[in-house]
Amino acid sequence: MERKKKVTKLQIVREVLVVVALCASYLIGHYVAVNTGRQNSNQETDGGMKTDFEEDAQDGTEANENTPDGTEAGESIQSGNDGGDAEDGLICGEYRYEIVTDENTVRILTYLGDEKIAFVPEKLDGMEVSVIGSGAFSGKSVMEQVLLPPGVTKIEEEAFAYCSRLQYIIMGDQIRSIGTEAFAYCPSLEEIRFPKELDRIGYDICAYCPRLEKIYFPRDMEDVGGPAFEFYRAFEGCCGLKLAYGNSPYAEAYAEVLGLVYVDLNRVEEEGNLVW
Repeated sequence: MERKKKVTKLQIVREVLVVVALCASYLIGHYVAVNTGRQNSNQETDGGMKTDFEEDAQDGTEANENTPDGTEAGESIQSGNDGGDAEDGLICGEYRYEIVTDENTVRILTYLGDEKIAFVPEKLDGMEVSVIGSGAFSGKSVMEQVLLPPGVTKIEEEAFAYCSRLQYIIMGDQIRSIGTEAFAYCPSLEEIRFPKELDRIGYDICAYCPRLEKIYFPRDMEDVGGPAFEFYRAFEGCCGLKLAYGNSPYAEAYAEVLGLVYVDLNRVEEEGNLVW
C-alpha cells in the first residue's frame, strides 16, 4: 500500500508540473502577442519606425535637395555678367555659358571641347550666342580654326589668347567690340580679318603673334578712334606682319604708321588680282 501511495504522489507531482509548464507557456505566448500587436500599431500610427541611420540618411537627402548656394534643386543658375568663375555657368554640349538676362542671349564662358576646328553654334539651349566671354577659348592647344556665328557682337579680353595652334578665326560682321589681348600670344596665327561693324579694338589685340602676316581693316576703320600709337600696340611683337588690306583712307593711314604694304581692296574689286 505504501508503495502504491508513493507512486500516486509522483504521478500527481508530474501532472502538476505539466500544468504549470502549460500555464507558463500560455502566459509567455500571450505576452509576446500583445507586445507585437502594440509595436505594429505604433508603426502604423507613426508611419513606420526609423533607425538613427535612416533618419540621418533622410536628413542628408533633404539637404541635398538644395544647392550649395541656396538655390533649390533643378533651379537654373544665371551667373552675373561680371566675368565670374566659369564653374558657375550652365552647360550645353561643349560649352559652359551664362544668360545675358536683359537680352535673353548667351555669353560663352568656357569652351569644353578639344577639336581642331571649333564651330561655335548660333544658339545654346534655344538662345542666341552674342558674347564670347573673357578667356573662353584661351589656352586651347589643339584648336587650329574657329568659326563664330553671325549673332556674336562682342569678343572679350583674352578670349582666344595663348592658343598655340590657332591659325584662322572667322568672325561675323556684327561684332562691334574686341577686348584687350583677345588674340594675343597665338604663335601660329597667320591672318586676322576685322569685322565690318567693328568700332572698338582693345590694347594688344594680336600682340606677340610672330607668324601674323596679313590684317584686314574694316571699311569704317575711323570709328575705332584713339591715337595711332595705341593702334600700333595692337600688333606689338608681330615681327612677320607685312600686308594690310583695307578700303578706306583711314585704314591706309594706319598701314603707313605700321610700315606695312597697303592693299586697297577697292582696287582689287575693280581691277582684280592683276593689280598685284
